[in-house]
Amino acid sequence: MTNANEKSDLYMKPYGIVLQIIAVSIAVAASCSCGDKEAGKKMDAADAVMWTQPDSALAALESIDTLSLKTRARRARYSLLYTMALDRNGVDTADLRIIQPAVQYYERYGSNDDKMKMYYYLGTVQYFAGDLESSIKSFIQAKGHSLGSDNQTFIGLITSAISDVYAHNNNYYKSIAYCKEACEHFSNARDTFRLWNTTGHLANYYSNVGDWTMADSLYAEFFSQPIRDSSIYARQLLNLAWNNIFKPGSDAHKSIDLFRKATEEYGVAPSINDYCVYAYASEIIGDHRTAKDIISQLETINVDSTIITVWKYRISKHCADYKEALRYLEQSINDRDSEVLKTVGQSVALAQSDYYESKSLSLDKDRRIQRQMRWMVSIIALIVVASVMCIYFKRKKGWQRQLEEMSSINDEVNQRLNELLLCEAENLRSIASLKSANEIAERDIQTLSERVSSAAEKEQVLMGLRAKYVQANKRHYAQLNVLCRRYLDSSISSTGGKDKIYAEVKKILAILDEPNQKELESMLDDNLDGIMTKLRAAMPDATEKDFRFITFLILGFDAKTIARMMGYNVNTVYTKRYNIKERISRMDGENKILFSESIS
Repeated sequence: MTNANEKSDLYMKPYGIVLQIIAVSIAVAASCSCGDKEAGKKMDAADAVMWTQPDSALAALESIDTLSLKTRARRARYSLLYTMALDRNGVDTADLRIIQPAVQYYERYGSNDDKMKMYYYLGTVQYFAGDLESSIKSFIQAKGHSLGSDNQTFIGLITSAISDVYAHNNNYYKSIAYCKEACEHFSNARDTFRLWNTTGHLANYYSNVGDWTMADSLYAEFFSQPIRDSSIYARQLLNLAWNNIFKPGSDAHKSIDLFRKATEEYGVAPSINDYCVYAYASEIIGDHRTAKDIISQLETINVDSTIITVWKYRISKHCADYKEALRYLEQSINDRDSEVLKTVGQSVALAQSDYYESKSLSLDKDRRIQRQMRWMVSIIALIVVASVMCIYFKRKKGWQRQLEEMSSINDEVNQRLNELLLCEAENLRSIASLKSANEIAERDIQTLSERVSSAAEKEQVLMGLRAKYVQANKRHYAQLNVLCRRYLDSSISSTGGKDKIYAEVKKILAILDEPNQKELESMLDDNLDGIMTKLRAAMPDATEKDFRFITFLILGFDAKTIARMMGYNVNTVYTKRYNIKERISRMDGENKILFSESIS
């Protein structure tokens, strides 16, 4: 029987190797999935606060190591969420590379809700890049995928974006239709802020087509509500000034008052047209000098000459200087010929939007059919493979039975030979010797495994302690952040009763002043294992201002506090922090983990 067992072992050996390969593959996949699961949790957290705390969503997404995203689905979701976070934080990006992974994946996979969001944000990126034809196509496709959605706010955003593209191309009737639809969606969603903002846009579009009754009604509705955003409110004041100067029975004095209110009370920056409206209104009330000065200043700063020429024509016509008015009219006509041709071309492109909508729906239907066909082919292939495997294993059992019968006959013959007894005894002694050696080797392997496991556990504990040490230092400096904010706020609004507190806080926070940067870095080196010295060695081309920005990140200051201390705006702080983290992630060396944990 010994010979039969040896042959059976030889027969089964290839299958053992296959099983070992499968086990190793499963172990590697499990280790890779740990980082992927952590990234998934952070993306879930960012998605949950995207509309309520967009800055937290952006911070959570920026903390994800994109190399840990192992699947196309994960990378596509991260791409879409990151584009959403940038848009929600007011960061206008025209870089198509950011959303490209989401586009490539969701065009073939994902739900209608995923495709709706993907096409909408693709359209916004294309819009900011100036590609209006591509953006209207993407917005129309997003609207097609929104048909079964109950997210009224998002559908309103899509229709509002379509309205903006049409308005940009002076197709105000189409713009009005989509803008009214957006108002209905925002009203259904009870989104009062966006409904208020869109009502102002709709009033402006009615002014552009000369429907003064509707425009006045909508402006009255807009201005009767509480101010939800001062910049939007001021922009509509300037639009109303334009409306009042052109509608029948215009009131130039009111237009001037609206212009001054928007610029002086709310600090909005007027456009070229706004200044021209102010100049024209000044001319109407007899303030010729102001009108002339405004036009002269606009001509000296190289603004759009076509716009200036049109307004100079209107002013000359009002002054009854018909010769100059005719000259300006002819000049403006010549200047606008090329613009008319461009607008006609864009209108033709926009006219294709309905075609793109029907085409996108047809393509989606074709994709569904193709996916079903692929599933059917896969199922048939699986059935064929299963049938082949069944036949193979059935024949394998027959071969095994034949092998066992032949081995049995061979054993019976060999048992009659006396020489086999001596060989068998020798084999037993050899086997005993091998077993003894195998036991010794197993004990050595077990000892070595325990040592490796102990070393790994020690390294894991050390990493945990290091992370806790960094967090403890951040909590230690949290009070310094609060004191800094209190000092900055009090430095603006402090009165005589706060002078003593202000002086004490200022003394405590003196170490944060730029002249004391070396002392601050020395303090961080003492508490964080010489982190600033190591950072300066690792980043020799960074500026002193960069190192000061990094010290504030290590201290755990929030974006608003850093912006006020460094003279940046909050978006600049996010961008610089992102660039520094990217630079650290590309570093090599033992200090990389310390840098990442201290700055995150």
